[in-house]
Amino acid sequence: MMLAEHPDTELNTEAMRQRCAEIITADHDTLNDVDCATATLDDILEKVSVSSEYYHRALSMNVQGRSLILKRRPCDVNINNYNETILSAWHGNMDIQPVLDVYACIMYIVSYITKDKHEMSQILRAAKKEHADKDIRSQTKKIGAAFLTHREVSAQEAIFCLLGLPMLSCTVKCVFVRTDMPDNRVHILKASSDLQALHPHSEDIYMTGLVQRYAARPASLDSICLADFAVDYDVCYRNGQRQHDDDNADILPSRPDDDDNILRLGLQLSATLLM
Repeated sequence: MMLAEHPDTELNTEAMRQRCAEIITADHDTLNDVDCATATLDDILEKVSVSSEYYHRALSMNVQGRSLILKRRPCDVNINNYNETILSAWHGNMDIQPVLDVYACIMYIVSYITKDKHEMSQILRAAKKEHADKDIRSQTKKIGAAFLTHREVSAQEAIFCLLGLPMLSCTVKCVFVRTDMPDNRVHILKASSDLQALHPHSEDIYMTGLVQRYAARPASLDSICLADFAVDYDVCYRNGQRQHDDDNADILPSRPDDDDNILRLGLQLSATLLM
């Protein structure tokens, strides 16, 4: 293990920096020409005619800041820095190193989250200009389509999309429960076809939400709190009916030991909530 840092003033000359860069470059190029499975560091240094002292001196110089260089065999040059404990729990790609320069860490994070996508901005502006004469809904659709069709993706994401594989899966379910005052809650309008079927003076124009379904729960669930209801019960849509309207929904428990309550809850909530 070696700590590479900014060289001293007397060694920080253009000639010294160029010589160190040449040594590192020659060493990397030689790795492509030898059998790394059997070669040693001495074999590589002999091929580039560089002594071990000069090689390690070149490694110890980093004009951009400080960094930690771990000892590697030639056959391990393509292995990223890793921590055995984290790797056993993560089971994924890893490339870590200690933070030796707080300023460099801040610069890395800020530059990453503010990464410029100039080409994408031009494409979105062109799409907006092209469809400026259309309504907001159509403009939003066209801009969204332009973003999805011109966005750069990795090979792995492209394969998942082409094969229709899920991009995300988790074992923990998170449910958002809106606890604002009733006047401050956001409501979603019913579908246009449902609104047209209502009486002209009807005020039942909004889709039902979690709080409304909890208030309409059967008497057998009076003792259950809103948090448990939100976590333990899901909306189950009937086959053949539209799935965008919560009014056409049965709510079924996710726990297998509540089989007796499934039918009662579905029927009672259907009678209460469904129009």
